[in-house]
Amino acid sequence: MNEAKKKCKYKSSITDWECPYEVVDDSKEGFCIFHERRKDKDIEKFNEGIKRILEDKESDAYHFEGFFFPSSVDFSGFEFKKNVRFDNAEFSGEDNSFKGSEFSGKNTAFTETRFLGKLTDFSLARFSGKQCSFLRTKFESRITSFAVTKFLADFSDFFRSEFLSERTRFSVTQFSRGEIEFHGIKCKNRIEFAFVSFKTKVRFVEIDLRKCMLLDVDLINTDFSLLEWNWKDKLLNESDIDWILENEKLEKHRFFFKTSEIYRQLKVQFHNKRDFAKAGIFHFREQECKRKACELPKDFFKWIFLWILKLSCGYGEKLRNVGLSSVALVSIFGIIYMFLGLHTTDQNENLLFQYSLNVFSTTSLGTILKNFGTSLIFSIKGFFPLWRFQQYKVVGDFANLVAGTEFLLGAFMVGLFVYVFRRRMDK
Repeated sequence: MNEAKKKCKYKSSITDWECPYEVVDDSKEGFCIFHERRKDKDIEKFNEGIKRILEDKESDAYHFEGFFFPSSVDFSGFEFKKNVRFDNAEFSGEDNSFKGSEFSGKNTAFTETRFLGKLTDFSLARFSGKQCSFLRTKFESRITSFAVTKFLADFSDFFRSEFLSERTRFSVTQFSRGEIEFHGIKCKNRIEFAFVSFKTKVRFVEIDLRKCMLLDVDLINTDFSLLEWNWKDKLLNESDIDWILENEKLEKHRFFFKTSEIYRQLKVQFHNKRDFAKAGIFHFREQECKRKACELPKDFFKWIFLWILKLSCGYGEKLRNVGLSSVALVSIFGIIYMFLGLHTTDQNENLLFQYSLNVFSTTSLGTILKNFGTSLIFSIKGFFPLWRFQQYKVVGDFANLVAGTEFLLGAFMVGLFVYVFRRRMDK
C-alpha cells in the first residue's frame, strides 16, 4: 500500500521540475502513469490525467516534461494560456494533433521532444508570448505540418531540430513578429516553404538548402549565414521537379520562373554581404531556371540566347567556359578552312591545299594532320585577330565571309574573356 503512494522518480534534466504524481502499481522503474514508457499502459487513466492537467487552474504552467504519449493525441483547438513545457516528451501514436491550438503563455517549449507516427500537425496553430522553442526537437512522423501557422512570439527558434519526416510543410506560414531562427536544423528528405510570409527577421544558419523548396516567398527579411553551397547544388525546386509539379499542380515553365526569382533574391542577399562567390553561383542557377522557363517554340530565340551564354561563359561566371568555347571555335574554323582551301598571299595566289571527301580518302594521315595544323594556325591568327602575321589567305566571297565571321566571333570572345575575368577578380 505504501509503495503505491510513492512519488514518481522522474526529474527534468532541463528545468529540474520534479514529477508530483504517484507511481503506478505495475511500474518496474518507479514511474507514474505519464512517465511509464509502455504502450500497453492504462490509456483511459492516462487520458483522464491529461484532462485534469489541462483543466487545472491553480498551477502556473502546463507540465508535460518527459511524458510518454502511447497513442494518438488531440490538442486541436486548445488554448494553452499558461507556460507549457513538453521537454523530453515522446509522442508515439499515429496522429499528434495541435491543429488550431493557441500557445499564448509566456514560454512554450518542445525541447528535445520526439514526434513519431504518421502525422504531426501544428497547422493553424498560433504561437505568441515571449518565447517559443523547438530546441533539438525530433520530427520523425511521416508528415510534419506547420501549414498556416502563425509565429508571433518575441523569439521563436528551431535550434538543431531534426526534420526526419518524408515531408515537412511550412505552407502559408506567417512569421509576423519577433525574431525567428532556424539554426543548424537537419532535414532528411524535404522541407517546404511555400507562400510563406516573412514579415519579421528570420535567420537561417547552417541550413541545407538542397533539401528545401522555396516557392512564392519574399526573402527580404531573411538572413542566410554559414551556408554551404557549390556549383552542383540546387534547391529542391530543381532537383525534384517531377514530384513537385505533380503535387503542387503548377505548369513547368511557370514553376521555373518562380524558382529563378528565389535564386535572384539569394543572389542579391549574398552580393550585399560581399560573398561574391556564392552570389555568382546563385546567378548561374537563376539564369538556368530562366532558360528552363522558356516556352518552346514561342521563346525559342530567348532559349537559344541563354543556351549560348551558358556554353560560352556560364552566364558570365565561368572563365573556363570562355576558354573551352574559344578552343572549340578555332578548331571548327580550322576544319572549315581545310575545305575552303588556303592560298599563298602573293600575286599568284597559289592554292596550298583544298580538301573534299574524295581527297580525304586518298591522302595520308600525316599529310592531313600537317595541313590541319596549318589551317589551325591560320584560324588562330584570324580569331585573335593577327591578320598582319598571316602567311596564307582564303579566296572567294564566301570564304572571306567565313573569315570575317571568325574575326567578329574572336573579338566577341576576347571581350567576353575580359568581362568574365574582371568579374572573377572582383570576387
